[in-house]
Amino acid sequence: MQNNNNSAKKENKWLADRSAGIFILVLSIGAAMISIVWPLLGMFKQSEDVIFSTNMIIINLVGILFGLTYTILGGETLNKLGNPAGKKEVTRSIIFAVIFLAILVALVQVWSMLVSTLGYG
Repeated sequence: MQNNNNSAKKENKWLADRSAGIFILVLSIGAAMISIVWPLLGMFKQSEDVIFSTNMIIINLVGILFGLTYTILGGETLNKLGNPAGKKEVTRSIIFAVIFLAILVALVQVWSMLVSTLGYG
């Protein structure tokens, strides 16, 4: 009986970790609708009163990336990346940080090119 109880606890922890990531992801996507999608729609309509904040877009992109990462990897794995114990973990943390920042920079560059192409840069 204890084995079933232990697996149920494990499943609940897995679900709790993933649900926190999903919550962050949903909040970030909701905010991105306001700060990214609505200005883009205005730009495509060639509206003159398009307002957007690059800083807010970066914050939303970080939230979306973090939510995706937290949903996929879970809290335990991110804690291991955040608190490396050995040389191998430090290497993994550095690789993770570089990939995360590279994706973020690439998305910001895509946004900047799109805004410039549409004439709002």
